[in-house]
Amino acid sequence: MIYSPIVARAIATIAELCFYQAEANWLRMEFFGASIGRLAIVGELVCWSHLLLQSDLVGNIEDTIWTLMYAKMAVNAKTNLQFTFYAVFCAFMIVVHLPRMFQRSNLRFPLYRGAVVKTPDADTKAWVVPMLFAMPLIYTLCLLDF
Repeated sequence: MIYSPIVARAIATIAELCFYQAEANWLRMEFFGASIGRLAIVGELVCWSHLLLQSDLVGNIEDTIWTLMYAKMAVNAKTNLQFTFYAVFCAFMIVVHLPRMFQRSNLRFPLYRGAVVKTPDADTKAWVVPMLFAMPLIYTLCLLDF
């Protein structure tokens, strides 16, 4: 059952909101009820739309929302480490990831025809692999309150 894209996305939505709240706590920012929490909720709604519509354009909008959220976190950073982390992430998104994804977009809104499960391409791996390695480190920094 967890192999269902809908179930996996539901689990990921809960986990991601918890992670974003931990990051906001690390930055001493309010989350739920504040602009950063609202931005995260909009990002999750767009993420669900991306899954249901299977549209590259919607995926690009989602990634742009995450970039804006992390830019807000960079602006609200309390330490040099926090600022450096969020600024580097935003720079990567703006200079590398977003242009690459927009370039390959089909810019269409198809109706949902079932989830497309396939081997990730190089563009996807360039994004996912570093994040899979970075997320535990980031969460550790949040918990240790550096």
